[in-house]
Amino acid sequence: MIDNSPVYIQLENVIGERTGASYSGEFKVKRFLNQRETTDAARLAENFLRGIERNEERLAFLSDLAHLAFHILEAPSWWGENGLDLLDKEPVWVLAEKL
Repeated sequence: MIDNSPVYIQLENVIGERTGASYSGEFKVKRFLNQRETTDAARLAENFLRGIERNEERLAFLSDLAHLAFHILEAPSWWGENGLDLLDKEPVWVLAEKL
């Protein structure tokens, strides 16, 4: 059986590409998603993309954001409920890469 115990990922001084804000904090995450969560994340990404122009970067970004919604168990307050209110993409990219 695969150990899917929560782990902690630390972001330190990630600079936002639009605002120049510095993002730091600790995320408690599940390392792996089960099949149901993976499917739900794909559906969520499709919902994020509904009604907007699709391109590769936007597809990758919203897919990462949707998957993070199922990985993240605890997040710093600046993340908000699901990261959708962020003005910068960089903290999402860095977090997804570290996961």
